[in-house]
Amino acid sequence: MKFRLITLCLVTAFSMAFTTLTNAATVTFTGGGDGTSWFDAANWDTGAVPTNLDDVIIGGTSQVTIMGDDAYANSIRINDNSALTIAPNDKLAVNMLTCNEEGIIVANDGKLSNYGALTIDKACEESLQIDDNGQFTNAGYYYSEDSDSEGIEFFDNSTGSNTGQIIIIDADTDGFELNDDTSFENYGSMSISDISLEGIEMDNNSYFKNEGTVVITDTGGDGMDLDDSGFVFENYGSITISIAENDEGLEADDGLFDNKASGVVHIFDVDDQGILIETGGEIRNAGTITVENTGEEGLTVQSTSLFFNENVFNITLEHTNTFAAIENDGTIENEACGVINILSDHEIDNGVGDNFTNDGVIATNFTGTNTNEGTITNNGSINAPAGFTAAPNAVAGAGGVVAGPVPAQSVCNIAIGSFGCTGSTTIDQASQTWTQTADACVPSFPYQSDNISYAFQQLCGDGSITAKVESVTPIGWGGISFRETVDDDSKMVQLMANGSTLLRRQIRNSTGSWAMPTQFPALNQKWIRIEREGNYFRGYRSPNGINWFFVFQTEISMNACVSVGVISHNYNVNIAATAVFTNVSVDQVVPLEDIELPLAEQTVKTYTTHGTLNASIYPNPTTGLVNVELEAIDEVVDLRIFNTLGQMVDAIRMDPSYGLNQTVNLEGMPTGTYFFHLIGEKGSKRIEQVILK
Repeated sequence: MKFRLITLCLVTAFSMAFTTLTNAATVTFTGGGDGTSWFDAANWDTGAVPTNLDDVIIGGTSQVTIMGDDAYANSIRINDNSALTIAPNDKLAVNMLTCNEEGIIVANDGKLSNYGALTIDKACEESLQIDDNGQFTNAGYYYSEDSDSEGIEFFDNSTGSNTGQIIIIDADTDGFELNDDTSFENYGSMSISDISLEGIEMDNNSYFKNEGTVVITDTGGDGMDLDDSGFVFENYGSITISIAENDEGLEADDGLFDNKASGVVHIFDVDDQGILIETGGEIRNAGTITVENTGEEGLTVQSTSLFFNENVFNITLEHTNTFAAIENDGTIENEACGVINILSDHEIDNGVGDNFTNDGVIATNFTGTNTNEGTITNNGSINAPAGFTAAPNAVAGAGGVVAGPVPAQSVCNIAIGSFGCTGSTTIDQASQTWTQTADACVPSFPYQSDNISYAFQQLCGDGSITAKVESVTPIGWGGISFRETVDDDSKMVQLMANGSTLLRRQIRNSTGSWAMPTQFPALNQKWIRIEREGNYFRGYRSPNGINWFFVFQTEISMNACVSVGVISHNYNVNIAATAVFTNVSVDQVVPLEDIELPLAEQTVKTYTTHGTLNASIYPNPTTGLVNVELEAIDEVVDLRIFNTLGQMVDAIRMDPSYGLNQTVNLEGMPTGTYFFHLIGEKGSKRIEQVILK
């Protein structure tokens, strides 16, 4: 985690004791009033609506709804076939002033559905436990903090789903755990941080499906620990894991982690292995996995386990460790569509009885001799500018070693075609050369549709495409493009070159509208790049692929997932064109998701304030600048700012030795809701919601 040190002015010390109450009462829902409302006093056996001092029991077949106001409890038990529903724009706060084990238990076919806001603070066991065929549905905002056990835990055939936002902070064991034939599906965002053990733990035939975003940071154990007999984790969305202080970023043991074609996994800044697969575990990657800066090996495959790659696996290390350690009958298989990019100078260590088979591309910067006491078989291509050697056993197979580009790009799953003309694209996997022809592909005024040859792949969320236009012969244009759809009149942003003298920018802001081209000198710079950040698109040119110069910026509202790739067309219908591209690279970051949170959009609330940390955060709502003023305090405070996807957009360290005030600038960020997390080094915390107009 990188923080900016803020230097300001003088501080005075301040402390405040927190006193717990000890006289919680048990309150049971009877349904004697209207039969459903939490706020109807006649529905409770005490004749009074529960307060934050009460341990609430909902049983039988009761169907309870929190609607029209905020509800409070010390703890809640939802048993049998009963159900509790929190309506949109309403809130349930469980603040455990007295210890009653879990904050909320849902058991024996019970159901908990949250469409508003659910906060659980200071549970002396799990914050939320779902047990015995229980169900948890979150379509709003869930926040758990300071639990003595898990933030959320599932047992015994229980199920859950999330289409909203889940935030789990400061759990003394695991952040999120699935046990014993349980399942969970995430279509929204999950943020798990400051966890004593694992961020996510899976055991005993559990199942997790992710089509949203998962961010795990600052764990004392593994970022994700997936083990014990038959687990399955399917990732269609994005997973970010950072700061696993003592163990692995991702451990897979005796089960399957399946990263689908749309899946993005980013692991960085972990103290042990980036990825550990053992005891029959299996990781399959059809998407993109990136591992950076690990304390030990980037990838360890051991004990009859398997790493199977059929798309892109990137790894960059900063220590004197190996890219991959293969031990005890472990296997790495890089399929024909697979690319493994070893972007730092680190070796492969293949042990006795182990197998590393390459049918695709391995691109490596390693300059030494790889350790091979087992079998390394190369049937594809090894791109190694410094050459590739292994000892004591030589490399087997009919594949070649070439001085090809590092990194390489997977060329499979590319949609090849053309609009209104004849076009084709061939891709040489070993040399990473793309050759594209365009015949009678001539866009014409008023440019409301396109005549181009193309090769596109899907990109979800922020990212970029880079290419070097080696040549366009005899005359024509070759370039790169972002398109909302593969339709000839789609919204699009493209940057093209004619091979030497000119660049051409073309933008269509709305479907079917005019897209007049603008030309300017290329200065013989053949490298071009387009980056996407939200709805902003920026174009660049470069003489060498290292030093980049800004060309343009435009704002277009496009879908989260778009088509991105290389394109070409000719000057006139009588002369066909051939464009040759090298160094084509599509770089992907955390995908964008459309998550609707009515509570966050309509109200401003402080969800949690406790300990000694008091602050003023204003103006709220804001148009950009936000002032954060701490009251007198004697501890360093980390300010972490998250968007509604659980993505951290800024981190600032506020040291009271230099002052108590800080101005945060949200200008240029997408409008909506942001969460300001103030975390003191002595345990004080505050989370406040800020709305950017």
